[in-house]
Amino acid sequence: MNIKTIYKESGITISDAGKIIILLNVNEWSRPGKPYTTEEVISEKDFLIAYDESNEIVGFLRLKKVQWYQWELYNLVINKQYRRKGIAQSLIKVAKKYASTHKGGILQVTIDPENMSSINLFSKMGWKYSISFIHPAYKKPYGVWNISV
Repeated sequence: MNIKTIYKESGITISDAGKIIILLNVNEWSRPGKPYTTEEVISEKDFLIAYDESNEIVGFLRLKKVQWYQWELYNLVINKQYRRKGIAQSLIKVAKKYASTHKGGILQVTIDPENMSSINLFSKMGWKYSISFIHPAYKKPYGVWNISV
């Protein structure tokens, strides 16, 4: 499998947004009760997208600078057919490198504590658990994990 990862600073196409929405809305860890929309996805510009050899989207994540030294990774989603093939690791590594080259010091991610696949992935890649909080909209705890870049 040939995966190319592209940072979409200038935004994404409507076609790519539609494919991303499908991945987001069928993801078992997506936000509950509020499906993502085309407008919402197109308004975001901070995407890393993984494509397969036929140029189909197989995974993506959002990357956002939240402070001068801190970047946040969120909405990491891999098509179920392509999971456990190193795509998530590749996207995370590119996100880490991107944050580092843009003067980031910390990269963080928020994970549902029931999402053991994500917890195991980030732990295996050297990320450290830092704190939990109760999400105000979902009324349940989430953990914050981070890594120095």
